[in-house]
Amino acid sequence: MPPDANILRFPGKGGFLEFQRIDLKGIPLSVRYGILLLWGGWALHYFYYFFFYRKQYPTVSPVEMYLQLAVGIGICYFVALIKKWARAMSLFFNLGNFAIHAAACGLFIYAFATSDIQAQTAAERVLTLKAAKVPLLHGIIAILFAASTYFLLKRETVRYFAEKNPAPDTRGSTQKS
Repeated sequence: MPPDANILRFPGKGGFLEFQRIDLKGIPLSVRYGILLLWGGWALHYFYYFFFYRKQYPTVSPVEMYLQLAVGIGICYFVALIKKWARAMSLFFNLGNFAIHAAACGLFIYAFATSDIQAQTAAERVLTLKAAKVPLLHGIIAILFAASTYFLLKRETVRYFAEKNPAPDTRGSTQKS
């Protein structure tokens, strides 16, 4: 039997791990944008957590970080496979991630806007701008999750997911004796 070209196989204990290949070429543009923005949002979310958050809070459990990583990878993988339940789950997580990152960015903007810029020296202003990279990252992540949510909620995307995951026909499932 020839190997299936759409299945990736990796050796593992007791057999192979199999993953379906993800092909974005035949997917409508709005669905593709939603998926790519979702991947970008999760990628930057992890970049922030592993390279900024972990340095500031070293007591955070690595297990917690990797569990969060597994959830994000799972959501991205199954949304890309056009699973209706994964789209719904991604929208739920997108809202939470958007709220967290938008709030963090907004707090910095508020603090920056209410600070007395005139009283700062040039060196203090440069330090303030250097510190802006983390809130800027928060803002970018929030925008990516918001844009992903927008594209995953578009009528064309909803229709495409529904076509690929039709509801089971339960009308004829009851048997008469």
